[in-house]
Amino acid sequence: MEGCNKTSKDILEPSIDEGLQNIKFKKLKWLLFIVILLIPIFVAVKWSDIYNVENTEDLSKFTIIDTDVYNLFNTYDEDNDGYLTPAEFQKAYKNILPNENEYRPLEKPATITSPLEEENFVGDVKKFFEEQTFKEDVEVIELNVTLKPFDLLTMKKFIDDPVFFTYDEVMYHLVGLSSWDAPHIPSAKFHVSNFTVLLPRHENVAVGDTWEPIPKVLANGGLHLSQKRYTPPALESAAELFFFRLISMLHPNAFLHMRFPPRGMVACLRAKNQHYYHIMFRFHPEFQLNTPPRYPFWFTPAAFIGNIIIKKDGSHIQHFDMNVPKDKRLNVDMEWITGVEENSSDGTNPGEVDIGYVEEMRINSSGPSRFNGMNSTEPLVFTWTREIDFTEGLNILEKQFYPFKEVRYIPFNETLKEARLEEKLIHHILLWGSLDDQSC
Repeated sequence: MEGCNKTSKDILEPSIDEGLQNIKFKKLKWLLFIVILLIPIFVAVKWSDIYNVENTEDLSKFTIIDTDVYNLFNTYDEDNDGYLTPAEFQKAYKNILPNENEYRPLEKPATITSPLEEENFVGDVKKFFEEQTFKEDVEVIELNVTLKPFDLLTMKKFIDDPVFFTYDEVMYHLVGLSSWDAPHIPSAKFHVSNFTVLLPRHENVAVGDTWEPIPKVLANGGLHLSQKRYTPPALESAAELFFFRLISMLHPNAFLHMRFPPRGMVACLRAKNQHYYHIMFRFHPEFQLNTPPRYPFWFTPAAFIGNIIIKKDGSHIQHFDMNVPKDKRLNVDMEWITGVEENSSDGTNPGEVDIGYVEEMRINSSGPSRFNGMNSTEPLVFTWTREIDFTEGLNILEKQFYPFKEVRYIPFNETLKEARLEEKLIHHILLWGSLDDQSC
């Protein structure tokens, strides 16, 4: 029979093949099972890696970006390349720089909604003087303001165009300037202790030595502050508060720190004797003359230069005076914004710049300090044991703010004689204004 003709090999081969297939299937099933088990473990480990990276300083691989931040970035990434060029960053910097008193550069004049508050820090200065009281056993000193209104006819724009101020659109921006015809606070009394911020830091000070009642910031390392502001920033020291109140006697919106360096204050010991110091000082404030909806108008004097005769322990003052120098033909810089440029690549706005002359801007004492309620005493006549002259004192202060003053500059009509004596060449510089004051 045919069935009887099958060998044992023929019978075993199918069963062997089936066994091998079963073994392969079981292996594949176990492998698949292992893979399925490994997937959640792998995901958990990977998530842990991401979490650990995001919670360390190494954010180079994984960073979660807030949606608002991402959208803001794209606003300034004009070419959509994922990077900010220097020009794009500058526009972002100027527009994002936080300042609660600054209007946004893209707003129209009619929509500016940051008017000066009646009870803000600037407004409180007048209230401070009205409400302050003095004890009878404390010396006070009275300071008076002399302010002659700025003469619009000294501005270069008028010289170039005599009908410049007849244009309504011009005078709209100059309202703050043309209406500033009197001091904000004509006269005020101060405790003599306020003036101790001008005293040197140690007793062994020599004539000609300098110190900084308000830390100075020079041009080579100082930032330029925004011009799109109406009110000044917070003050940081007793010296800043005192001098802020002083210059606020001139105008209700004074800025102790100018937008551009050099900023701060430097004092110099001009003379001394056993009991008194004669101190000179210089600083560079400015004034914001406009309020919304008009754009900012900056009025920047050349400098304020002052001097004080004060007892070494700060208990008595014989004399105080500070003023804007008027020995040059021009002593005030003016800058004002006239509109908004929405598509400006660098964040700047259209504006005007000019320079002019203020005849008198001074704050000085009416007499020596005295106990409250007593009559004024006659000024003392001083004999100094050590001193330098005023011109040398001014030069020392200038060099502190302007390092280029270390080079000796000579009036033009004296240069030929000096050049022959020293056998040197002449380097002649012709400028519109002077480099050693802030009106230029």
